[in-house]
Amino acid sequence: MADKTPVSSEEEITRLKARVAELEAELHSHKKAKPADRRESARTAANAFSDASRNKVDVAQRMIRGMTLASLESVNLLAETVSAFATGVMDRSGRESESLRDMTTRLPGDIVSSFADAVDRAVDIPAKAAERYSDTYRQGQRTAPQQ
Repeated sequence: MADKTPVSSEEEITRLKARVAELEAELHSHKKAKPADRRESARTAANAFSDASRNKVDVAQRMIRGMTLASLESVNLLAETVSAFATGVMDRSGRESESLRDMTTRLPGDIVSSFADAVDRAVDIPAKAAERYSDTYRQGQRTAPQQ
């Protein structure tokens, strides 16, 4: 067993005072660092909130632009479908080699055939509008996060 030298009370008090002074200095340095840490933390939170706000506005703008152009795409395709329907009826019923009676008799069939063609075209409108929305939405995406 190692011999322990008795420590006098004065030596123990001196050692403890030195340790208290050391701990107080450490505590003082932590107190000084905390306001800076708080400011940095607040700055980080503010930046994160600002980025989230920017992202929210960016997404909303892309969505509104995408929905608007997709709606216009639908209107455009519907107008083209109606125009193709009318043109189809006129082209089918306008053959000059037939008599007026034959053309009149065939007119309901021409309308039905052109209407069927128009329905076939109209079925593609939602898919094309969705493609327009998707393409438009992606046009505004950032390639990398802003710093």
